[in-house]
Amino acid sequence: MRNIDYYSRSSARHKQLTSGLIDMMLPLNIVESTGFRKFMSLTDGRYEVPSRRNITRQLTNDIHVMKQSIADEIKAITAVDVEHNRVHATVDLWSSRSMEPILGIRFHYMKSDYHVAVKTVAFRHFGERHTAINIASAFEEVLTDYGISLNSFGYQVTDNASNMLKAFDLFSMHAQMAPQTENQADTNSNQGDPTYESSSDDDDGELVSFARQQQYDDLFADDNHIPEQQNDDVSESQSQFGFGISCVAGIRLPCIAHTLQLALKDAVKKSPLAEKVLKEANAAVVFFHRSLYWGNELKKSTGGRTLLASVVTRWNSNLVMLRRIGQEQVWKAVGEILSRARSTGGSGCKSVPRFTVNRQHILDIMSILTPFEEATNSLQGDGITISSVIPALTGIDAVLSQMHTQFNTLQQHLRSALRERFHDIVRREEYILATVLDNRYKLFAFSDTLETERLEGDSSSTLKPPTKGMAKRTLSVALEKAKTYSVVRYFFKYKRISK
Repeated sequence: MRNIDYYSRSSARHKQLTSGLIDMMLPLNIVESTGFRKFMSLTDGRYEVPSRRNITRQLTNDIHVMKQSIADEIKAITAVDVEHNRVHATVDLWSSRSMEPILGIRFHYMKSDYHVAVKTVAFRHFGERHTAINIASAFEEVLTDYGISLNSFGYQVTDNASNMLKAFDLFSMHAQMAPQTENQADTNSNQGDPTYESSSDDDDGELVSFARQQQYDDLFADDNHIPEQQNDDVSESQSQFGFGISCVAGIRLPCIAHTLQLALKDAVKKSPLAEKVLKEANAAVVFFHRSLYWGNELKKSTGGRTLLASVVTRWNSNLVMLRRIGQEQVWKAVGEILSRARSTGGSGCKSVPRFTVNRQHILDIMSILTPFEEATNSLQGDGITISSVIPALTGIDAVLSQMHTQFNTLQQHLRSALRERFHDIVRREEYILATVLDNRYKLFAFSDTLETERLEGDSSSTLKPPTKGMAKRTLSVALEKAKTYSVVRYFFKYKRISK
């Protein structure tokens, strides 16, 4: 047996190959495979494939390094301004294909170079019961792992499941009751500044008075007057986490894509014809999936294509199902094969589904559901999508209002469901500010409707976008809050204002 001069494990080449092996995301036991080892010996005979144990050890070390890097980055950005450089999260619970419960958490925060960082910080087995207490505890445990105190955390985006709602109600309560460690740390760090002086109760009262007077003077100056808020303006409870002085920790926002699916579900339940189309299409899918013979016959007639099933937990899967069965060749083949199956006789022919709807029904529902699919795909992207919420939702409503199909009832119920689910959401400060500040939209996504028409429209059954006046007022108030906050920070840090 010839001696092989293997690469040292500390050599750059060995590390490069091992890193590439890890990046392939293959099962770890592949390194024990005879075929894989033979392949690697032919690829580079000097590379000694590490054992599964060594790969696991390296992965564990890499995870600790990445975790510490994220924790250090978060600590650095929150140390600058804990009130505004907050960390936010998206949280989800789901089951894998092997029915293993998974908890996934992503952190979102602004880095020092003003780029948004998105980090997956948890992808773990969640074996406990999916109760609100267990979910909240698991989330708080992740925050502790990354050195983030509860009261410094920002928004959480979750689905609308009742256990998620209760879990983050609990988290919000815990966050607001948590000790103000960040503010204390900020105060302690300022004590090293020679220009810093500790403040007494009188100073605090003076500060509050000064801040209020500064805000009132700016808000109601003749050249910068903001009209009195109307009924459709953002409420104080909705704007607590804006640019103001006091921010409430632990605010939950709904997943817009999931809420869209709920609106679809609400509307379909109220439309008997739409339910009938989906029920008959699903019955055909089940028949061909259960029968190997007839399923094979369908593949022969369609060039290898088969029907796609609708899955309750998969968004837009009804549209995917209809899109396949609505193809002209597939629709024709399905009808012919179902007819042949019924003509064979026997007890099995009673279970063969019958279509009482026609292909145009399928096509009409597809055209109605397509805008929802486009909006869902857009809003669930990895980038910043909050500014697209108002344009996407009002765009869907506008498209539905102009459609001419056999499903007028479904269209009207969809528009009503959009209003019921999203009327309050599109009037939240967060969504309005994000839309106004996005150069793609600015004020174009808002309504020009006159005040009287708008008030009448608010009582209708369709979703109305916020007015341009409301958007301007929201932006103006946010800017004034930001200005006041800057003055207060200056006052706290330097205490140069004469008494």
